[in-house]
Amino acid sequence: MWPQFTEQSLVRNQDRVDELKIDRAFVHDIVSNASSRAIAESIILLGRALGLCVIAEGVEKAEQRDAAHFRDGCSARHCL
Repeated sequence: MWPQFTEQSLVRNQDRVDELKIDRAFVHDIVSNASSRAIAESIILLGRALGLCVIAEGVEKAEQRDAAHFRDGCSARHCL
């Protein structure tokens, strides 16, 4: 069973949140792992829908940046 994260309630109360971050663990294997790519894309869509800034941590390669269309929906930290 998945633990309940308090971050979910913070997202609902947007006055406390101004950005969502995609963890580097998902970014690391985003090119080769469809689940990581789907999670990243879902976070980007959620951020857009809520009007939040989305940041991808640990983007080091152009392939990673392009895999989830980071250019279209979020900022990439450590990006080329």
